Amino acid sequence: MQVWRAVVGFLRFWYDFVFGDDWTVAVSIAAALLATALLNRNGVVSWWVMPLTVVVVTWNSLRRWATKNVAGLSEQTGGASTPVDARSPNA
Repeated sequence: MQVWRAVVGFLRFWYDFVFGDDWTVAVSIAAALLATALLNRNGVVSWWVMPLTVVVVTWNSLRRWATKNVAGLSEQTGGASTPVDARSPNA
């Protein structure tokens, strides 16, 4: 029973680590690895696929995060684009 719990905990850790909050990042990186391998197997220089994928996936992930969170921030502050600090002299 103890061994089974350890195995399940180990698998849950790796699932959470790989997929985390955004499963699309993990799927995109896996697809890029597959594309790199296929291109390389067919004799195409494919070193550029992974760096390009990382940049595009990171940009897309940050864009989605900012769209979701800036919209919520705007609603909380009454339409202001930046939060107002209550301790600031301009508040």
